[in-house]
Amino acid sequence: MVLTVKNTETVTQDHNFKGSSCNSPNLLSFDVLLTFEEILEDGETQSHLNAKLKIESSERSQLNKLMQTISGFCLKHDLPLNKLAKISTCADWNFWETETGNQANFIKATNGKIYFGNRQDLNDFEKAWMKFGFGANVQCMNMDEWVEYVISKVSSDTPSAHHIEV
Repeated sequence: MVLTVKNTETVTQDHNFKGSSCNSPNLLSFDVLLTFEEILEDGETQSHLNAKLKIESSERSQLNKLMQTISGFCLKHDLPLNKLAKISTCADWNFWETETGNQANFIKATNGKIYFGNRQDLNDFEKAWMKFGFGANVQCMNMDEWVEYVISKVSSDTPSAHHIEV
């Protein structure tokens, strides 16, 4: 199954940013894929965000800055933060470790993935962000239920409005 991605946007905290995809001194580049439990407009379940954020001294502060950026992105694009099931991040955490002298233990342990919903395996970070609305209404379905849900939603709309292969 192939689903298209909605709302690709680049966010930066540096007004002198020239659009380079590489890390810059004091900035860490993130490539973020947001996966929602429900079908968004035009049949999509994912949204994409590129961000360059000021390097924070602790991993917790860096992740909090990223989560605030994601929250703002969802609000700006009217995306249902409470239906956000998974955040997949890609960043050069080795660069961050070199710049800060600290270890990125959490992000390495989770392989850059942050989950929400009624899962049994959520960590304290994920549970804490759910209190702020991230994935608060996600009911984790098994894969068969999810595929059935997606197919039923797509088949009820106009086929030409979607790019889906099953």
